[in-house]
Amino acid sequence: MSTQLNDLRLQVERLGYDNKEGLITVDILKEQNADLGNELEELRKTISDLKSSQKDAVAGDKEKKKAEKMALMMAKFDSVSGPQVRVVRRDFY
Repeated sequence: MSTQLNDLRLQVERLGYDNKEGLITVDILKEQNADLGNELEELRKTISDLKSSQKDAVAGDKEKKKAEKMALMMAKFDSVSGPQVRVVRRDFY
């Protein structure tokens, strides 16, 4: 009976130790999860910023190409039209 009591006490101590160890592990995992969540949010923000800057760059390129096409069209129009059109255009502006 005494040995059984000692065995049970030993088992209770082991279970208590295992419980404390488990709680420590859970706390560590919670901290790691929080850190990874913060890192994920930072990366999402970075991706969002990069997408936004890429859209701005693409829009700027489109505007530049549009302006170049307009200039080319105007140059062709001036070269195709005679001097009379140029005079009218100068008088108009």
